[in-house]
Amino acid sequence: MRLFSALLKSALPLGADAALVDYFRSHPRISQLLLEGSGRHEVFMHCSQMLRACTRYPELVSALLNEGAFDRLIDLASHQSFDISSEAFSSLRELLLAQKAVSARYLASNFDVFFRQYHTLLEPARDYVSRRQALRLLGDVLLDRAFLEVMLTYVASAQFLQIHMNLLRDISKTIQVDAFHVFKIFVANPNKPYRVLMILHKNRDRLLKLLSTLTSPRRPDATPPGGAVPFDEDLTVVTSVLKGLELPARARAPSSGSIIFGGSDSPSVASASDGDVRREIEEAALNVIEAA
Repeated sequence: MRLFSALLKSALPLGADAALVDYFRSHPRISQLLLEGSGRHEVFMHCSQMLRACTRYPELVSALLNEGAFDRLIDLASHQSFDISSEAFSSLRELLLAQKAVSARYLASNFDVFFRQYHTLLEPARDYVSRRQALRLLGDVLLDRAFLEVMLTYVASAQFLQIHMNLLRDISKTIQVDAFHVFKIFVANPNKPYRVLMILHKNRDRLLKLLSTLTSPRRPDATPPGGAVPFDEDLTVVTSVLKGLELPARARAPSSGSIIFGGSDSPSVASASDGDVRREIEEAALNVIEAA
């Protein structure tokens, strides 16, 4: 393990990085063994550390992704062994965030498949630690500039909005707060798809009541220099936006009953050109990211 990590660390300074990358990519069995070993009690610690060492190189991250690394690590993240699960989450985080340009392209190209599997980690049947780690990692990804394209696609989904509205009702206050940091991106989108807007408007009163019960996380790292508390500021902004939500004229007819989730999303209610709408969404999204 130490020799493997040392080789990866010293290859670039020694000018041997190209040869190392070529060897790794021409021998896919290496990545397969690392991924398989990450779930074996005898060697999971060693394999996980070697796997994370590979993230020094974008080419190796790409090779690992093509070998199904995300599928394997998401599966291991819900392993019954706490140690294996924790190592899998650490490797998943490194794989997503160490070489952001590579992983962002992969997520954009495999969006539906990835999130269909990733969202299983947020299901109520999962243990608290796994759900919280999955939610925090998801928030870190969506609020990172490198994943802007992924984030824009994510917040256009009414189905995904439903997931996080349900998480806002979780019995754990910590889960609620972490879910809020994803939910706020849906609300901040100035050009919400019609179905997303309908769901938020239909459930506005319940959401406002629910948000009024959220409390600021009192962690040492929650208050930046200057004393401002981002959570409280975000909560104020989200509450204000929800209160001001209005439906387009064609949707203001009275209706009864609860909103029914699911189905395909309708086109955006914005009337501006696609280019203008996109720029406005991106500007708003970047404002959310910078404030996070």
